[in-house]
Amino acid sequence: MSSWTQADIDAYHARRLAQVGHAKPTASKAATKPRQKAKPKFSAQPDAIVTTFVGVDPALRKGGFWAAIICRVENTITFKTCKDLGEYVHLLHDVNPIAVLVENSNLQKPMFDKRAGIGGAIAVGKNMGISQAATDIARHFSSIEPGISPKQKGAKVTNVATFDAILRANNLRPINYKGGETNAQDKRDAAMLALRAEQIYNILLRISALRGE
Repeated sequence: MSSWTQADIDAYHARRLAQVGHAKPTASKAATKPRQKAKPKFSAQPDAIVTTFVGVDPALRKGGFWAAIICRVENTITFKTCKDLGEYVHLLHDVNPIAVLVENSNLQKPMFDKRAGIGGAIAVGKNMGISQAATDIARHFSSIEPGISPKQKGAKVTNVATFDAILRANNLRPINYKGGETNAQDKRDAAMLALRAEQIYNILLRISALRGE
């Protein structure tokens, strides 16, 4: 197999994105963004290149929020924390995903607990702001609509054994996840969003193929 150059990879990305009616930012827009790390050359079949899907749980904790990155070249799901939106932008630049899905609480009517007081209201507002910002940023990288409401996302997977079974069923090996850590639930939430992003992307590809596009 011949080694793919960066130009080959970029051209392939553009062709796949065109199949679902989206395009990557133009060179003039990309020039205004933080510099992207150089990508390694791949020796792979074309279908093995567009293989990265990202799920983001933007619940802002003390250490930031979590993202899950599915790589279908190695069949891994890697969990990374973003301390702020700047790190999040750099992560998406480095990963260069084909699809991103973010849980956006702004897409659902907010439910405030009056017992939480002013501090609770501020925390809810901050998370809603992060959710919207993370979604807006993802829109510049994703070939699918990146926002999904908590209701659309569905119930949380809280059982460790169930989550492990889901990963095995999807042929994924977790990196930076043990299951018993304090932030494990945020990681599981991000992982389920990444899996949903992959499913949506594949469905759109099948629809596009059926239409002959």
